[in-house]
This record gives sequence, C-alpha cells and structure tokens, in this order.
Amino acid sequence: TASPFQPGCVLVAVVESSAQSGAENQLYCDLYDLTPREAEIAVLVARGWSVADISAATGISPGHCRQRLHAVFRK
Repeated sequence: TASPFQPGCVLVAVVESSAQSGAENQLYCDLYDLTPREAEIAVLVARGWSVADISAATGISPGHCRQRLHAVFRK
C-alpha cells in the first residue's frame, strides 16, 4: 500500500517507555509497508541504537542490518 505521507514528511510516535515495541513495530509496518525486521531495526535506530548494538541484540550481521536500513530508507 502507498504511504499517506508526502516525501519529506516526518512521523513522530509517542509511546510509553515501558510499552512493548510490538505495537510500535506494527505501526511502522502499516504506515511504511516495512517488513517486521525492517520495522524492528527502524525502531531501534530511532531509539539511538548503533548498527553494532542492533546486530548484537538481534543476532543478525552488521551487513544485514545495513541492508535492512537501506530498504527502510528506500521505502
């Protein structure tokens, strides 16, 4: 599905810090047509995590993490 936002728009999501990221991930999947992994990585980057941090936490390689980030930015 096409995003309802124009290029250059910014989405700000405000969630409780104790809330699980599942709902946040699903929001990004729905709004930007991201895969669950892309949404997970996007949420972690938005929280200030580095590629190395994300790789360690998710068990994916830094290269795969970067590939998923490129896909997020393309979408």
